Amino acid sequence: FGYMMPAGAEGAVAALNFADSLIRVDLLDKAAALIETQIERGLPAARLAGAGNKLAAVYLLNGQPQKALEALGKTESSDASEKETEERRLLRARAQSQLGQTDAAIAALSGLKTPAAARLRADALWRAQKWADAARAVEAMLPASAPTVLSQEEAELVLNAAVAWKLAGEA
Repeated sequence: FGYMMPAGAEGAVAALNFADSLIRVDLLDKAAALIETQIERGLPAARLAGAGNKLAAVYLLNGQPQKALEALGKTESSDASEKETEERRLLRARAQSQLGQTDAAIAALSGLKTPAAARLRADALWRAQKWADAARAVEAMLPASAPTVLSQEEAELVLNAAVAWKLAGEA
């Protein structure tokens, strides 16, 4: 039904929205192809980084971290918002971690102080089996003062830190 798509930027936006629908029903290959097509046709600069982020996320969901890095590389844009730039760093770090490039992943996260970056840092170190560093990264996500009752998430963090310390031989 491509012939029914409006021309220009309006059509590109519609196609990217349709890609979201394909992602929701787990048609990741189709979604990636649609996004790739829109990027190749020349999206407006303001949309390029966002489309690249979406494409990289689809590739990561589909177990293709190298393609995710390539998508990020070919959609660099000086028009990217601060939020898009941060998202790109997280996506890049996730792809690098999945490729076993732990040091590059940690470097990509340097300076980011968000909870998402902290979780990704801990995950990358865990995946690399750098247990002591992973334990410290997990502990850094815990509240500064010990609450009287732990939330489910906090309890899981404590357990993960204990397991990492044990695996590091320090517990």
